Amino acid sequence: MTGLLFLVAGLLQVAPPNAPAMDMARMANFDGGVLQMGTPTDLNVGRYGDGWYVNELPEHRVEVSAFAMDRFEVTVGEYALFLTHACGEVCFDGRMPITRSHDGFTAHEGYSDTPVVWVDHRSAGWYCRWAGKRLPTEAQWEFAAAGTDKRAWPWSSDYG
Repeated sequence: MTGLLFLVAGLLQVAPPNAPAMDMARMANFDGGVLQMGTPTDLNVGRYGDGWYVNELPEHRVEVSAFAMDRFEVTVGEYALFLTHACGEVCFDGRMPITRSHDGFTAHEGYSDTPVVWVDHRSAGWYCRWAGKRLPTEAQWEFAAAGTDKRAWPWSSDYG
């Protein structure tokens, strides 16, 4: 999986030893609200002429409670700490820019601050619990990305 890993605050009160401290200044706060989630049923053709939207039907109203989400992706350095102190080989993928040694795991030179990739869903959930957070729900993710006005991009509706 090449998706990026973002976290939502609120699962644990105290992170375990060696886990990163929860820094609310690095998180975006959302007040919540009502979201029209999914795709309208009157859409005839997808962007590429296919039925990409069929699993988004029918469009429906979802109430999203207030939440906070990390502003930045989990880095390779942060994930290497998790591998060293919590999960080890079970959560490691050889395609990650991470080296394992007898002392644990370390980010490859120049990759410590880049977003981690090749994290499966199970390992992402375990990382979140270790960090005192959780993965966002689909509704929270869509609320953060598109807002209640269904913006094309998180920052605007401008395609140009």
